[in-house]
Amino acid sequence: MVQLLLRNGESVPMTGQPRLRMRPLSAEEFPEYRESFIRDWALDLARVEGLPPEEAIASATRRTDAGLTAGVATPGHYLYAILFDDERVGTLWFSVDEERRGFLDDITILEPFRRRGHGKGALELLEAIARELGLGRLDLHVYRDNPGAIALYERLGYRVTGLKMRKVLGAK
Repeated sequence: MVQLLLRNGESVPMTGQPRLRMRPLSAEEFPEYRESFIRDWALDLARVEGLPPEEAIASATRRTDAGLTAGVATPGHYLYAILFDDERVGTLWFSVDEERRGFLDDITILEPFRRRGHGKGALELLEAIARELGLGRLDLHVYRDNPGAIALYERLGYRVTGLKMRKVLGAK
């Protein structure tokens, strides 16, 4: 049986694809992940929030660094490299709050490896980790203009629990 090694050394039986696994992201890998995450989130903030690029980067940087104060060693935060065989195909970050609720902060499958089931498999592995940690639920946020991700989450049993709405009133 293939096992998933948790950050604390415990292992979780693997679900999903037999050749897909996750391992904790190393401290050496973190700076590259942080930079990529900030860049991608800034693009989302610019697109969705209408922020100028410089402001979007500053906001994404500030908010990321506030959440991951100790990088991969930040208490309550779990960062993983997603591997297919031994090739890195993506990353996954989730956190656990004081009430023991899990939140999927980020899942990224690298462009050349998308549409191959790696995201689905990684989310199934995340569920196994969450159960092992005793979590009762997993929450996430997805932008409305990402129908592929929304469809995947719905196929895996995630349901909409709220809807954020906005009316732009013009310049300040």
